[in-house]
Formats: sequence, structure tokens, C-alpha cells
Amino acid sequence: MGRKDGDLVLKDPKMSVQHARIEWRDSEWVLVDLGSSNKLKVDGDRYGEVVLYPGLQVTVGSTTFEVLEKPRSERVKPDELEFTGSVEVPAETITWREILSSLVARLEAAKPTHPPTEIRPFPKTVKLEFISGVQHGTVWHLGYGPRVAGSNSFDLPLFDDAAAESCFLIETSEGKILMRSGSGAIVRLNGHVATTDPTELRSGDRIEFGKTRIRVLME
Repeated sequence: MGRKDGDLVLKDPKMSVQHARIEWRDSEWVLVDLGSSNKLKVDGDRYGEVVLYPGLQVTVGSTTFEVLEKPRSERVKPDELEFTGSVEVPAETITWREILSSLVARLEAAKPTHPPTEIRPFPKTVKLEFISGVQHGTVWHLGYGPRVAGSNSFDLPLFDDAAAESCFLIETSEGKILMRSGSGAIVRLNGHVATTDPTELRSGDRIEFGKTRIRVLME
């Protein structure tokens, strides 16, 4: 979408010529800013990317959109979408080898500094509720570990601009559920800067980074 160019053209003076596009990524629709000065605004904060979910209101330029959910019978799969107008394909189209190489590189970057050697079930289900930030409304239920959350994580992807490639890790040891930050990540646990040393997580704890706030619940 944009002020002059795009599938959706709006006469909004605060919108860039090409302002944003919608992408299907990791089973979610994501609205991506295309380098505009105004970015995408949610609750007065500016973001480069916004995960779309029903009820979300996002401002592009000076135009505010609300995400609505269609009845299940009317939903369209990404591969069934049809666009009017022409679609330009670059002369040098990206190959599957390049795509897979990029995915492998992201997976390698998402590894924790000191990865545990085995997968273990958690003594309780860990529920992570995003209460603010670009992923507000997202809820993760974790039943085993280790689990790595970060900007390059396939498992638990984080879209906050302040999220590190490996932001934090949740694991279990001796019947306890532990959290530690990734190397170089700036993460706060209950208002205090988290370190790479394991810290026990408890129900009601808060994990914070950038503009994201996550509430921890044990079930």
C-alpha cells in the first residue's frame, strides 16, 4: 500500500509513495514498513513490522486500519489469493538454494551460547502472554525445553526491533523452570537486567525488552 504506488493506493499526504506491504510469514500475516519516516503506529508507538490479529488497530501515514476476522467459511488461504493488475518479477529471481541457505544461517544464529544437551519436559506448562508491544495479544504455551526466543528464532520468533537474534532461553533443571538472556541481549526480568546465568522463573514474573512486556504464568 502507498500514496502513489501499490495494490492499495490512498490519497494520504503522510503516507509514503510505497509505505507498507502485507506478508504471510510463519503462519501469520505481518504488515511490514518499507522504509517510511512515519513507520507503522500501534497505540502511539512506531514499529517496522506488526503482526496482524483480529481487533488490532494500526496507523499507516494518517490512516488507521482495524483488523477484522472473517467467518471461517469465507477465509482464503495465502496460495489462493488473487491480485488485480500486473506483478513484476525481478530479472534475477531468488532460488531455493538461496532461500534454504538463508534459513540455515538464521537457525545457526539462533542457537544459545551454551545450549543444553537434551530436551526435557517442564514440570509445569509455561504460559507467556504478550501484554504490550508489537506482538500484543500473542500467547505461547511451552511444555518442554530448552526454548529459544529471538529475532532469528523459528521456534519463538520476536518482532520487536530491540530483540536480539537469541533474546532469551527457557529451560528446566532439578525440577525448576529457568530463564537466561542471550549473549549481548538486553532483557529485564521483573525490572532487573537478566544475565546469561540461569534464574528461576515463577508465575507472575515479567520479561521485558524494548517495548515488549511478557507476563509469565505457570499452569
